[in-house]
Amino acid sequence: MAGPIVLPVWLAATLNVLGWPAIMLGWSWLAIRAPARWFAHDGWWCRPRAWERNGRLWRWTGVHRWKRLLPDGAAFFRGGFRKQLAAGSREHLERFRVETVRAE
Repeated sequence: MAGPIVLPVWLAATLNVLGWPAIMLGWSWLAIRAPARWFAHDGWWCRPRAWERNGRLWRWTGVHRWKRLLPDGAAFFRGGFRKQLAAGSREHLERFRVETVRAE
C-alpha cells in the first residue's frame, strides 16, 4: 500500500492558487452552456429541501449580508448574464430567476 503524496509547499500552493480558479471557471463554463430548462423553478435542482428549513438556514448564515461581496462571473464568459434587476419586463425577470439559479 502506497503512502500519502507529499508535495513541496511551493508546489502545493501553486496548484491551489491556479487549480481552484480553473476548476470553478470550468464548472461555470459548463453551467452557462446548460439549457435553461434544467433550472426550472419546479425541477429537481430548485426544489426546496427539508434541511433548508424554509430559508431559516440561509438567514442564519447571513448570506444576505455578504453575498454582494462575491464577484459576478458574468463578465468572464460571452453570453453571461449580470445578476442585477435592471429591467422590469417579464422576460428579464424570468431570465434573472433562471440565471440566479444557474449561478447557485
